[in-house]
Amino acid sequence: MVNKLKIKHIGLAIFCYDCNSRTDPRCGDPFDNFSIAQVDCSQKIMPHLNNSTANKCRKITQKVDGTVRVHRSCGWIDDHYGTNCYMRSGTYHVLVEYCACEGDACNAGVTVTPSWTAAAVASAVLLPVLIAAL
Repeated sequence: MVNKLKIKHIGLAIFCYDCNSRTDPRCGDPFDNFSIAQVDCSQKIMPHLNNSTANKCRKITQKVDGTVRVHRSCGWIDDHYGTNCYMRSGTYHVLVEYCACEGDACNAGVTVTPSWTAAAVASAVLLPVLIAAL
């Protein structure tokens, strides 16, 4: 019986951190992974995705009007951007960084992508150029 559980863990299940810094400050960066348990993502089913099970972990960092929130969870949808992380910005001072990874507890780390400050500076410099081009 133990061997079957071990095979399931290695072959089918992925374990990820599942938390939100809005309700648990330990989930933010720097991440306190010693006091937040990992969840078995194979136990989370998505009916709207043909009852598929998670195949990756993800970390989503949102900055809205200067407030940063971090959400770590299981992931289901494959990334088609050719990178593990990507950033999106929107109106009303919204900036989102989405990172996905494959491997147990891989959503614990701080990502190695441009910082919020660098992204804000780049946006401030490029936005007037793009507007002028229109």
